[in-house]
Amino acid sequence: WPPLPSQSVNLHRCSRSRARARLEKLMDQRSSTVTSALGGAAAIGLAWLDAHHLTLDVIALSILIATLYKNWFWRALCVAASYKALGAVPGAEVLPAWGFAVLAVVIMNIPPLRFYACFRAQPEEGCVFVTGADSGMGEATVLLLSTKPGYEVVYAGCFLESSFDVLKAKVKSAGGDEYKVVPVLLDVTSDESVTDAATTVETDLATRKPAVGLIGVINCAGMGFSGPAEYFPIEMYKRQMDVNFFGYIRVVQAFMPLVKAATSVPGVRRGRAVFIG
Repeated sequence: WPPLPSQSVNLHRCSRSRARARLEKLMDQRSSTVTSALGGAAAIGLAWLDAHHLTLDVIALSILIATLYKNWFWRALCVAASYKALGAVPGAEVLPAWGFAVLAVVIMNIPPLRFYACFRAQPEEGCVFVTGADSGMGEATVLLLSTKPGYEVVYAGCFLESSFDVLKAKVKSAGGDEYKVVPVLLDVTSDESVTDAATTVETDLATRKPAVGLIGVINCAGMGFSGPAEYFPIEMYKRQMDVNFFGYIRVVQAFMPLVKAATSVPGVRRGRAVFIG
């Protein structure tokens, strides 16, 4: 093709410059429109937050408190408390039925915050001492723990020495490891018996040298009487309290040094003292 005259080239360049200028102007206008819209939306949002901040504060606090608990009972109490607070806090607004229903669902189902140490998953490891292993909940606890491979030794506190062989047989029939179940004679109402049991466990731990020591004490020993309260002699009430209350304290006080010694090692799971009433 023959070359274009210089005048035509200049016209072509001028047209491109005008188009570019128009495009930049249009983009500036659109950007200004978007900025204005975002600014208006932000202003509306801030005004709404300022008008409802007390309601939102109650909602946020209720949800945060709910993350402290895994138990549904306490979370249900958080729901009731949030409803009460929304009506009691000056300036807060009572939510409509659908809004409160959404809040209740969130409170009941939000997962607990994992940075709380009490909610961190603990490995199944170490040794455990269980009281009341002659029968009932204590026996059932020993049978269950004997099937868990992570627990190295399960010390079973029994009131009767005749329960030792019976418990071993039940562990074997339940599919548990009978060799890691160690029966220990224990009367939770006797200071001497509890001290002797703690010494027996301490000596056995020193002999076995497990990877993790005693990490938990589970109090299952208990007794009770049924009948007209006015006919019970006061000694029966004292006996029941000595077993069900003071007995638990005796056992925990005696075994706490062993639990502290085992769980103070860096990297070891947290210790547990369980009271079953």
